[in-house]
Amino acid sequence: MEKAFSGQAPHFDMPTHTLANREHLEWIRKNLELQKNHLVLDVAAGTSLLGRELAPMVGKVIALEATEAMAEQGRLACEKSGIRNLEYCKGYAESLPFEDDGFDLVVCRLALHHFKDASPAIREMKRVAKASGVVSLIDLLSPEEPSLARTYNDIERWRDPSHIRALGESELLVLIQTAGLKPVKQETRRVEVDGETWLSFTGCGEEKKKLIEDRWEEESKGGAPTGMYPVRKGTAWKFYQHWTLVNAVKAR
Repeated sequence: MEKAFSGQAPHFDMPTHTLANREHLEWIRKNLELQKNHLVLDVAAGTSLLGRELAPMVGKVIALEATEAMAEQGRLACEKSGIRNLEYCKGYAESLPFEDDGFDLVVCRLALHHFKDASPAIREMKRVAKASGVVSLIDLLSPEEPSLARTYNDIERWRDPSHIRALGESELLVLIQTAGLKPVKQETRRVEVDGETWLSFTGCGEEKKKLIEDRWEEESKGGAPTGMYPVRKGTAWKFYQHWTLVNAVKAR
């Protein structure tokens, strides 16, 4: 997985990619209650696109990332934009190298679908959040219907083998509550994705690209659904993801 993320690092911040879309980053920021004295942990941060978005509004951001190539790109981006209150720390979400009850806000953006089991990571995020703190999880949602969810996740893996499984909404909420967290806010949005940009981002190869586009073509003509709602606009494919943001606090 580290090899896959290292390959993605140089173009992770590409403005045309959904990951770096300003509107989506602002949507997340506006759903968080930020204060100038907050200490924020950005878990599985990548190049810390979200951490950099939050840094001007808080005291300090610690970006936890296991892939050095991602961290290096993030550091360069901070230097370029003059952000001085974001610090990288190497580590894994399932075993956070921090003491209990240390952070005002713990965020994890578009990373849970890369975990074989998201439960340990969510428990760790809860552990390191203050009693008065918030854990904010932002991720893709797969369809609720099991067979459609399998199709959806199969296609995601064809494009990116580091994708393990996007959770359905109900499963995600159960994991959050089982970890000892209480959801206090949830926002979900439908995100349009450019098919060509999405396919080229991971370099999935022509064979897999054709396989995916053939499935989109089949669905657009009334065939079996993929859970992606593909639409051809001119010569380009667009499809849709559903992103959810859940803010949770420690259950009393």
